Amino acid sequence: MFRVACRLAALIFLSAGAAAAQGPAQRDTTTLQRVLTAEDARGTGADGLTPLLDARSSPDTLLRRIAVRGLGRMQRPALGRLLVPVLRDSVPAVRAEAATAIAQSMRRVPRPGSAEADSAGFTTWAAGRALAEALAAEPDPGVRDALAQSLGRLALP
Repeated sequence: MFRVACRLAALIFLSAGAAAAQGPAQRDTTTLQRVLTAEDARGTGADGLTPLLDARSSPDTLLRRIAVRGLGRMQRPALGRLLVPVLRDSVPAVRAEAATAIAQSMRRVPRPGSAEADSAGFTTWAAGRALAEALAAEPDPGVRDALAQSLGRLALP
């Protein structure tokens, strides 16, 4: 009986490894490393923001999510504007990350009405409008939650 259990365990282990090697989940680790490095360096590294900007349209969901998160962490409204189209991504996790990143990109923007509020060209009102429109059309409850939380993080009057 012990031999059968060992053989069965070995067969399951080997078949799982073979399936993983053949599956579409192969990661481009070089690109992933470049994206993580650019995020960690806050866009000041040798490649600047290029890896993050390029990965927004990657077929790899993980790369898209990390790139979107990284762009939001820069806390630059101009980058937040670039994330608005990602609110329509086909993958709910990427849409949720985009909502969070847009709110994060607006973190340093003063409240509306101040002289500095409109200097970036992407105001908290524009971010709020984009998030509210996405919320109205969003079918996924997890993404709706991220959108609502992101709306709550904006410095609206």
